[in-house]
Amino acid sequence: MRARLVTLIVVCIVVGTFAAGIITRAQRDDLDSVDLIVLNGRVYTGPGEPVAEAVAVRAGLIVAVGSNREMKRLTRKQTTVLDAHGASVLPGFTDSHADFLAGARLSPAPDGRRPQGPEPDDDATADMLLAGVREAYARGVTSIQTRGDLETLGAWDSLRAGRELALRVFQTLVPATPLIPDTLAALTAARDLHGNDPLLKARAVELAATDPDLETHVASLEAAGWQVRLRTDGPEDVEQAVAALEAVARSAPHEGRDARHLVLHDGAGDAALESRLKEAGAGLQYGLDARLGSLLAIASPEGRAAALDALTLDAAHAAFDEQRRGRVARGQLADLVVLSGDLFSPQAETVPDLEVAVTIFDGRVVFVRDAE
Repeated sequence: MRARLVTLIVVCIVVGTFAAGIITRAQRDDLDSVDLIVLNGRVYTGPGEPVAEAVAVRAGLIVAVGSNREMKRLTRKQTTVLDAHGASVLPGFTDSHADFLAGARLSPAPDGRRPQGPEPDDDATADMLLAGVREAYARGVTSIQTRGDLETLGAWDSLRAGRELALRVFQTLVPATPLIPDTLAALTAARDLHGNDPLLKARAVELAATDPDLETHVASLEAAGWQVRLRTDGPEDVEQAVAALEAVARSAPHEGRDARHLVLHDGAGDAALESRLKEAGAGLQYGLDARLGSLLAIASPEGRAAALDALTLDAAHAAFDEQRRGRVARGQLADLVVLSGDLFSPQAETVPDLEVAVTIFDGRVVFVRDAE
């Protein structure tokens, strides 16, 4: 009996050592073929986390974050090295109200409706979307949350299939017809194709806060596994949306509920509303332009960090993507922004002059301001 026990212990030690060796070799392989290193930065690694100096990237993923000395050791012949010159290195931004089909401009849709005028053909639509992507890079945007019907989703999917989609797209589906069973079935089929794709995701439905059957529709969509985003136009709409979400939360307090419903709100922040929505398991979502402008004007480094989190980690959470983007950390997607200076400098007067110097998407440099 004792001999068997000793044998079992030896076997466990051998197996454990072998497994540890495999893991160590795999990690070493990651670091032996680093594609890109950013040095001499002020790397923002998340709320309350220490600032790092450098980042290493391989095959579209962040494989190491640390000091300049640590990252320099990983440099190989094939490694591209960027010098941030003491500037901020941040996660790629998310535009939470992008509408590339409105003149391919990176701006919120002014009235929440689709653009008026002739419908573009497939080639024209693709050109407009690609023009929007190029403009996004210049603003440090590597992910967008947009809206549209199944036809718009198809246009994005065509770019993805042709390997032309170089932006992470979370499209909220806007039903073209009432939420009858056939409509919901068509939306669900699209979600089944794009529910967790790192490039093109569709798992939310947009409703107007003025929908007379809002509470019923939100409840039925939640039961079917959808996130619901409620578009508002003024304080009355916001109140109606919040009240509907509170009612649904009271009627469906089941264990593990994680719907992450959102009220789309272009106004100023409202702590009371945010508190009510948090209780209902929901949140407020603001447009990028207002938040980025506020970020550049905020005097305190703490305030800038909170505004930055809204553009990165919070936006990723709203898209059910916080496990793979929104932070500069090992294992996260290598979507990064290098600014022209330090966002967290105590000299607040220098902040409004900051620009996006370099944008990195999926581990590739896609924008350099000096090269424009």
